[in-house]
Amino acid sequence: MNYYNLKALIKNNNKYAKSLNKKLHNLQRRIVAKCTNPNNKKYHVYGGRGVSYDPNWNNPETFIKDALSIDGFNTMEFLKGHLQLDKDSKDPNGKMYSKRLCTWLSNTDNEKVKPSRWKDYHAYCYDKETLYNFNEITKATNSLGINRTAINRAITRNSSENHKLTPTTTMGWIFWEGNNKPSGFKEYSASNLGNNIRIKSLTQSKVEKLLGIGGSKFHKMLKSGKSRCLYKNKFILEISNVDLDKPKYIVNF
Repeated sequence: MNYYNLKALIKNNNKYAKSLNKKLHNLQRRIVAKCTNPNNKKYHVYGGRGVSYDPNWNNPETFIKDALSIDGFNTMEFLKGHLQLDKDSKDPNGKMYSKRLCTWLSNTDNEKVKPSRWKDYHAYCYDKETLYNFNEITKATNSLGINRTAINRAITRNSSENHKLTPTTTMGWIFWEGNNKPSGFKEYSASNLGNNIRIKSLTQSKVEKLLGIGGSKFHKMLKSGKSRCLYKNKFILEISNVDLDKPKYIVNF
């Protein structure tokens, strides 16, 4: 079946051709919606993570013409609901629906390459003030270079709904899952009176060690409720909340 045969059959009132045309139109609308409409229930794992489509596919007729010529298409299997248009088999990190990159696969085969267990994961890099959004732990380990076990441990602690587990950081990174954004992370900083030298960290002991401060000065500040103090008339010590809601940069992968 090609595009021109389809149109000819539709003119002859062929019920299979009409059904095929309708199903392909619906598929085109679903692809556009999940890639462009934030209100679509699948947007967060498609458009929300940078998945797009060939702009020419905004035209349903162009989409249908291309779809019929993509490898693996079978009219009867598609009409029975046994075929899916896949963008991942040629490129596991594929983020584009197009004639060149897509393949028609059976439902079973598509499940093997389709990320069927996507979840919303988030990683905040304190040093870069950057929020990374991803849907598979493997993508984070490959892109960020952080051990999978460490990421899983941090996500478990920081996403604990009952908050019985103490939130944790991993090498300056804060991880969490879904909407379970952790709170209570502090930034510890020290600056000289001229404010041309500043040390800051998510870990109070790191700043204290660099300044040669003993006795856990920051711990005493927290206990007394102070957020700012002068240390030996040389450095201003400060404690502030880390705002995960306002990253400087956002990266989706």
